[in-house]
Amino acid sequence: MNGTLSLKILLVDDEEIVRATLKGYLAFVGHDVHEVSDGFSGLKALRNEEFDVAVSDIRMPGIDGFGFIKEARKLRPNLPVMLISGHGDSASAEDAFEAGAVGLCRKPFKLAEFEKLLVSVVSDESPERFCL
Repeated sequence: MNGTLSLKILLVDDEEIVRATLKGYLAFVGHDVHEVSDGFSGLKALRNEEFDVAVSDIRMPGIDGFGFIKEARKLRPNLPVMLISGHGDSASAEDAFEAGAVGLCRKPFKLAEFEKLLVSVVSDESPERFCL
């Protein structure tokens, strides 16, 4: 467990194995995770519930991570959104931060590093915004 902060997390990813792995680990270390398989479902969840942070894949069918951030900002302007991607490059990192992401992790990443970054971006403890 991270020892201090238990977060309510919205996890948006079209890959079931990614959702299951992240949800399992994050729940194990003490967070409450609500998972959905696409951006539209993520936006619906934001309309119905409060979250401390959202984590979204960049490449998904329908609405991608950038579209999710844009629409999430309309619903919850202060919600931190972190992006994850297996297709990252320097351009997508720049795009992610320009879109309003507070952090970016490229798959595959170490779960403990991901969770540490997630907690730090929510609590604004660290200038580090990547896990690569």
